[in-house]
Amino acid sequence: MTQSVTMRESPRDRFRFRKGKHPGFIRTVVAGFLILTAANAVGFYGLAVYLGSLEASGKFPLELVSGMTSVFFLVSGFAGLAVGRGLTFLSVRTILVAGAVATGGGVWLVGHAAASWQLLCAYTLLGAGMSLTGPITLTTALIRAVPAGSRRNQAMAVMLSGMTAGGAIFVPILAGAVERHGLPATTALAAPLAALAIAVPTLLVAHSRPVKATAGERPGEQVVPPEEAEAQVDVGRPEGRSEGDKVRTPPRWPRAGLRTFLLLSLTFSGFLGSQVGFNTQLYTIATEFDIPGAGGALGVVAGTGMVARVLGILLVRWVPPERFLCGMAVSQSLSALVLLLFNDKVGLYAAACLLGMAVGNASVLSPILTLKFFGHTVYSRVLSRLSFIQTLGIASGPMVAGGVRSLVGSYHVVLIGVTVLSFLVACSCLVLERRGRRLPPEE
Repeated sequence: MTQSVTMRESPRDRFRFRKGKHPGFIRTVVAGFLILTAANAVGFYGLAVYLGSLEASGKFPLELVSGMTSVFFLVSGFAGLAVGRGLTFLSVRTILVAGAVATGGGVWLVGHAAASWQLLCAYTLLGAGMSLTGPITLTTALIRAVPAGSRRNQAMAVMLSGMTAGGAIFVPILAGAVERHGLPATTALAAPLAALAIAVPTLLVAHSRPVKATAGERPGEQVVPPEEAEAQVDVGRPEGRSEGDKVRTPPRWPRAGLRTFLLLSLTFSGFLGSQVGFNTQLYTIATEFDIPGAGGALGVVAGTGMVARVLGILLVRWVPPERFLCGMAVSQSLSALVLLLFNDKVGLYAAACLLGMAVGNASVLSPILTLKFFGHTVYSRVLSRLSFIQTLGIASGPMVAGGVRSLVGSYHVVLIGVTVLSFLVACSCLVLERRGRRLPPEE
């Protein structure tokens, strides 16, 4: 009777930075960086520019435009689920081209919308384009180009830095153009430029096909015919096992499953939700506490975030991702605690520095941990679901912070909540690290 035997991948398949080993690696990283830069400049970071211009035009009420921002996040979350499913049977390039069209169409329509339904369509296209050209698609492309290796996390961190670069480089240009020439004229030019800035680098992305798991195969393992497996077994058959028994290596991810996914979801939702809620309310908190320099504190958060991102690229190769996330959660908890205890300018800027350290690497560790616990075969689907739950946490963070402030009449309770929740996130990271130690090394 023929039996399927599961064996691990050969160490010869391990990724090494050698010329010709993975020819699509470098260009995939560069293309991903450029695509994320363009998509986030006119997408996520452009939302504030669009809101201010649409409000000043008087065509739409502020409540409607603010509500469209929530629509953007909801659409991006649901579109991410579709992207994760689509990556199982579509090529990465196909999805990126669709994202270029959606992003360009959304940018053009947001500047030429004359009715509420047109504005809704614009933000729907922007949200869909954000997911189609986002980390789910591009990290999947990188993983397919580089199946495994110690430096893959570092390459992923470099590529995802494009998200920050888009806001730092091109948003001031976009805002200046809108101020000088108006939103319709600016978006008429920005729409085709954004579409081209996404579509052209797509040609550099390594061409790959979806990774499909066969029956009886675990992610990261191969089903080997029994005659080949017999030749690969090092020692004799253990006593008491017959020749017809199925020979298997230990499971690739013994603890990964629903509980691990729920723990990751709660960890990142709590971390990002409290972070966004704290960051969006920082200016108002400083104003309420009568602390001068509130605007400068926001600049400190952004500047520290960029420095922390550079340091994160260097450290992510050697520091376990669970420990890295734990450190950022502790930094975020201390940030709220410092501002709670020291209501002066020094305390505000110290809190801004600590918060910036957490903000700088918030988007990097979710893909890395998903890949570590669930592997490349089911990576896109798991990350899309995790991203959807994260989006719900991000969208609820500012609403919860504002609601608590309105209910109790003070931001002290909000700061206490951020401190406690971030500390609990740090504790959950230690649980994740304990589970990560039980995983066999990736091959």
